[in-house]
Amino acid sequence: METIRLDQGDFKPSVSYWRDYTGQHDISDLRANIEIGENLGYVAFPVLRCAGSVQVRSGSGLIIRDELLVDSSVSADWSIQAGGRIKVGGDLFAGWALIGGDAIEARGKIKAGTSIKAGGTLRAGQDIEAGAGIRAESKIFSGGRIAAGEGVEAGLSIECRDTLEAGLRILAGLCLWKEPADDEKKVSCAKLIRGTVVFGRLEERVA
Repeated sequence: METIRLDQGDFKPSVSYWRDYTGQHDISDLRANIEIGENLGYVAFPVLRCAGSVQVRSGSGLIIRDELLVDSSVSADWSIQAGGRIKVGGDLFAGWALIGGDAIEARGKIKAGTSIKAGGTLRAGQDIEAGAGIRAESKIFSGGRIAAGEGVEAGLSIECRDTLEAGLRILAGLCLWKEPADDEKKVSCAKLIRGTVVFGRLEERVA
């Protein structure tokens, strides 16, 4: 698959801290890999849909005003922020924060150097890791482990197939938009390694 590199000439400075995309490629339906150059700061797109992978080089970060849909993996040296959903067919990595206005989903791993915040469900086929806190307005599900340097908070349930660890508190069933059922307040994991469940019901599947 072709790889398209976007550099300084594909963006123009905005009235804020980011650069807006002005390139010639249709990034609403791109059948290629995307590579974003070094030291551009934050670059912004109205939407980004890509059949390949997205790699954001050193000194650059990604802002998407609507949704980020990528068939393969996404990685950025700085933060990744989307106003809508984020859906990735491989791994999803942000050197700093990872923020989605709606759901964040990846078939592989989800990892952020600082915090992860999802405006809907947070779901990964493998591990979810954050150097700081993890928060989702709906449920959190990991096909592997969940590890957070600070707390873990979900509007509904928290579930992982492997271990769960948090540097601070763990809270499930905190949603304000409905009365959660008992099953939507559970914190389910193979084993709780670290952290304290202060809201919700812990269920450990210890062999």
